[in-house]
Amino acid sequence: MAAAPSSEATCRARQEGFGGVMKRLLAAAGLAATLVAACAGVAHAQYVWDGPRLTEQAIFGVGTANYVFNTDGYYNDAQGDTFSHPVRGFTFGIGGGYDWQIGPVVYGIDMAVISGNGGVGNYDVQSPYDPNQGFELKFHWATAVSARVGFALDRTLFYVQAGTAFTHLINEANDEPDRVRLGRWPLGVSAGFGVERAVTDRMALGVGYRFLVFAPFSIVSNGATPTDHTVQYRAHLVQTSVTWRFDQPEDVRGKGLEGFGWAGPYVGVLYGSPSSFHAVAGYNLVLADRFLFGPEVRGALFTCCNLRYGADVMARAGLIIDEHLLVYAEAGLRWRDTTRFVTAGGGMEIAMSPRFSGVMELSALHKTGGGWGEVSFMGGLRLHLGGNALR
Repeated sequence: MAAAPSSEATCRARQEGFGGVMKRLLAAAGLAATLVAACAGVAHAQYVWDGPRLTEQAIFGVGTANYVFNTDGYYNDAQGDTFSHPVRGFTFGIGGGYDWQIGPVVYGIDMAVISGNGGVGNYDVQSPYDPNQGFELKFHWATAVSARVGFALDRTLFYVQAGTAFTHLINEANDEPDRVRLGRWPLGVSAGFGVERAVTDRMALGVGYRFLVFAPFSIVSNGATPTDHTVQYRAHLVQTSVTWRFDQPEDVRGKGLEGFGWAGPYVGVLYGSPSSFHAVAGYNLVLADRFLFGPEVRGALFTCCNLRYGADVMARAGLIIDEHLLVYAEAGLRWRDTTRFVTAGGGMEIAMSPRFSGVMELSALHKTGGGWGEVSFMGGLRLHLGGNALR
């Protein structure tokens, strides 16, 4: 019989360690870049890795879901029961990032979303306690924000990365026609490594590995089929990738992003969770070439979960980190049919052409009459209609 879950103090310590991973890696990246810049005689990489990038990934994953029952419920035999089952499958991911280069050292930030529908999940697992019962674990999506540092040998880049992650998981305990089905958004850690090879001036091919582990999430029901258990999900992902880079010196890749500006009106399209398509319109006011403020409105059409329509009214405030990289916070109101939420979060927006930018964001939702708990992901494109930033 597996051991009972770790103590509350141990869980808190583990969760506090999640945030420290990003801080330590960023510090290491900055120190490495400073040392390289200070050293004389170090050969610089010939290929230029600076600037924004967009990555598509084909992924195969294997992992484990661990169940711990905290009481003697309907779906287990005794308090402290535990069991595990494997998860595996094919899926895909898309990511955006921005890199800086000092000599052969390349460091940056990365945000990726991994789809779970049809992959890296497991459906219909037979219960070890009752052959007529079963469990289902559905991996909807995960998103990770990571710091990345690497070493370039001309057109080949070796890198490591680590950061925080969120996922949307659904756990279901079945004894048809009775069942308990609940979704959760646990926090986790993402870490990995990989190698990229630039095959053209704009495109690189790569292979890599990513490890995902999430905090245990609780499933509690006191109904006709009571249960009180936790589920912890972890997975090992092997990925192949295609990466496009958008901004390089003129003698390498033409004009790049010349003429791009954040200020002025924009429109866009986003895809979000739960599965939905969003039309976006907004206006950016840029002050001192660095600070961005503005309103944004969205309309949504849902393709999931018996929802139909939605809308957002948002305010954004951001910091232009580099000429073509924006990080921002946002807050506002969100409607899904007749349900209203307060939403707060943030994201990363990266220039991809003289007019288009790619965006990825995470938001926490507070339901009217309820509490905070749901996490929503969105990603897509914005078309900028204005001129260069105000001076």
